[in-house]
Amino acid sequence: MSFRSWISRKLPPFLYSLAAVLFWFINPRRETVFLIPRKDSWYVKKGDMEFFLPIWERTSEFSKKRPWQKFCKIKEGQIVVDAGAGIGLDTVSMAKVVGGKGRVIAIEPHPISLKYLRKNVECNNLDNVKIVEKGLWRRRGTAELFVADRFTAHSMIKEEISGKVKRKIIIRTDSLDNILSESGMKKVDLIKMDIEGAEIEALKGSKNILRITEKVLIETHHDYRVDTAEEVVRLLRLEGFRTRRKGAYVFGRAQKHA
Repeated sequence: MSFRSWISRKLPPFLYSLAAVLFWFINPRRETVFLIPRKDSWYVKKGDMEFFLPIWERTSEFSKKRPWQKFCKIKEGQIVVDAGAGIGLDTVSMAKVVGGKGRVIAIEPHPISLKYLRKNVECNNLDNVKIVEKGLWRRRGTAELFVADRFTAHSMIKEEISGKVKRKIIIRTDSLDNILSESGMKKVDLIKMDIEGAEIEALKGSKNILRITEKVLIETHHDYRVDTAEEVVRLLRLEGFRTRRKGAYVFGRAQKHA
């Protein structure tokens, strides 16, 4: 655990916010500033991006380089899917890169995460983001979502919860094939998937869209039944992707683009 992550847990929100502002002033790079404009939210500014997030969440997420930035180059005008968008940390960054000629499809089922996702898209003046209020699965329907004590850990697979389960709610589910066909997608440049253990079911509902996809980046998980990484690799190879693993992530590139 980093010092910033540790201190964000130990200090009251007001004191941590003050400490973060002081750190910004003495940091010559001055990349990030944290403020609290109201009692229930953090306000975070990073470069040309602005974010709101729940007051109980750790702001240390903003000091990390996001996995898609490490493994996947995206460009202006491209089409990107952010599956498991959460509050929009990746969605906003991706939308800034692809610009007005590109598009980001942000898929997220949790009501509170959706509230902040919409707010973060709006406060960054992004009109190239489409928000889909569903969980990814192999088919259209409903499912239980196990709600964790951190917005990054909600899961449709209870064993995948990396935190305390607070409650469960019923959400709408759909396949990626259905969602993207209804959005009129002709090609996809990147699918980023971080859906806390549901990646195997989601891939089984993505066969058509994978045929027109260049790259995928999937965070895999290990529950009491199966290591999802091995099955994710198998399913992607069946659809013609070359794959490599880096920690919990599987990166795939369509062989026709390799």
